[in-house]
Amino acid sequence: RGTGIRVLRITPAMVAFALASARRAAALLARSSRAARAPGSASTRAVSVLATSSSTPRSPRSWCVSRPFASAADVSAFLYTRTHEVLRPMPGGAGEQTRPGSGNVSSRDGKSSREDVVVFRVGLADRAFDLIGDVKGMDKAVKVHTTIAKHENLLALRWEGFKRTASDELYHAVWANMEGVRNFRLPFQSEVVKFNKNALADPYKTVGPSEKGWIAEISVDRHVLELALKNGDVMEEGSYREMCDAEEDEEDAAASRSYP
Repeated sequence: RGTGIRVLRITPAMVAFALASARRAAALLARSSRAARAPGSASTRAVSVLATSSSTPRSPRSWCVSRPFASAADVSAFLYTRTHEVLRPMPGGAGEQTRPGSGNVSSRDGKSSREDVVVFRVGLADRAFDLIGDVKGMDKAVKVHTTIAKHENLLALRWEGFKRTASDELYHAVWANMEGVRNFRLPFQSEVVKFNKNALADPYKTVGPSEKGWIAEISVDRHVLELALKNGDVMEEGSYREMCDAEEDEEDAAASRSYP
């Protein structure tokens, strides 16, 4: 009393907020570096940053573009799968990029028309790169103009990266080099229109969360897509972001529990 010195009491909530903000900044920095990676640049592996606590509002992800989504039949927005594929509708509307007479996915009456079919360019969402790092190789599992069943594999993606295996609230963390193979598949029946030739030739420089980083172009019958939306196999942006937030919170908690 009378010393003029004020004591700041640091609460657990303040520490958690600061930690969450720092981790979010690191995640955004990693994503920005990945998106800005130029052809011929030095090899840098993406770092998996398991994000913030639920108490901290998250910024929109860099690949999210807010667009209206009027109904399941009005496919004008990006859609996402539970395994972190992003579906970007092709400009010009349904069926524009399909090959005439290619045997597109059939509609309810067994026939296909331009109005029945929607065309997407499919790639990996930003969250997928948080989980695997960089795509270093791709092996096609099907040919172009092939009708693929629900969950049938289109490609095998060979990846390398770092993964945080443990951490604590004092910014200590344990990381491990990781590599593996990730199957690229969709939760609905569709037809492969084409593959991204640049991605097949050099996936490390090409495959990324931006629109230019797409992997395959597919066509899907509208009613098949509507059923996938109804079942929750495909989601709009808002629902997908909520799913990612829940996954990241759980992974963050698991890494904290694993710290020595």
